[in-house]
Amino acid sequence: MITTKQENGRQILNQGGVALLEREDVKQNYSEEISFDKQRMSENLERLLNYDKYLEEAVEETVVVDKVEEYSPNDVDITPTDTTMQFGEMDSEIIRSELRIEAEEQAESVKAKGKVYLIVYSVLVTVVLALIVLNTSILASISATNQAKQAEVDALQAQFLQLQEEYNTISSDDYVINIAQNEYNMVK
Repeated sequence: MITTKQENGRQILNQGGVALLEREDVKQNYSEEISFDKQRMSENLERLLNYDKYLEEAVEETVVVDKVEEYSPNDVDITPTDTTMQFGEMDSEIIRSELRIEAEEQAESVKAKGKVYLIVYSVLVTVVLALIVLNTSILASISATNQAKQAEVDALQAQFLQLQEEYNTISSDDYVINIAQNEYNMVK
């Protein structure tokens, strides 16, 4: 027995489950609609590109209408839009060249902006490098001053230690007794 997806879906549905019922003809209709839309778009594009040829055919087929209602357009109504304007071959070349010129002008303006950004960036980098060099020289001079002061402090500490040692020696009892006996002829 051969079962289809529809039959399997109905069996699952009858058992209380949820199933997906597919129809092959819907898929086929959808693909036919897509191909029809593509064909219609290509025909419309062909009509737009060869407007003059179709315009001549339309003029030949035109039927005179009894009376057309009078209409007075205002300024907004008579302004052509992109959809109402039709171009011939020569017009399209002119438009394309104008678009290329506009694109080139935009590219040049972008280049000008890029140059301005480049100049600003280079000035900024130069200022930062100058500050780094300036700070390095200031730090070097401060470091040299600190080393000189440190050498002075070390000399003074050595002198202090020497004087401290001399003071301890002079203030000791043995030294005082020795000086009194030898230099001043004092007896203990």
